[in-house]
Amino acid sequence: MNFTETLHTHLHAIQQRDIDTFLATLTTDEAMSVILPNGTLIETRSAFVAFTRDWFADPDWRITTDVVHTIETSEMGVALLSVTYDDLDQHSQPYQLRYYLSLVFAKQQGQWRLVHDQNTLLPEK
Repeated sequence: MNFTETLHTHLHAIQQRDIDTFLATLTTDEAMSVILPNGTLIETRSAFVAFTRDWFADPDWRITTDVVHTIETSEMGVALLSVTYDDLDQHSQPYQLRYYLSLVFAKQQGQWRLVHDQNTLLPEK
C-alpha cells in the first residue's frame, strides 16, 4: 500500500473498531509516541495497543475525520486531520471534542507504519 492507502486504512480501522487492521498500520518497534487530547503521553507501542483495545471496546463513541493536509517523502508521511469526536461521559451524558490530529508514518521494511500520533484540542466555540 502507498501512504494515502495506508492512511485511509488506518482511519477506517478506527471508525470500524477493527483492532487487527489498526495494529497492522502501527510501527513494529516498541518506541512510539502518542499524545492524547488531555496531554497524556504514551511512549510505547504496547501501552498504545492496550489503550486502543480498551477504547475500541467502548461502543459509545463516534469519530469523524477530514484530511486537512498531507506531506509525503520517500521515507515519511505526515497527515493533519480535523476531528470531531462524540462520546458519552461517565454519567451517560453526551459530549463532543473537536481537535487536530497529526499522524506521522515512517516507511519500515517497505510498509508505511504509524510512529507518532498527536491530538491537539481546538478552543471551544
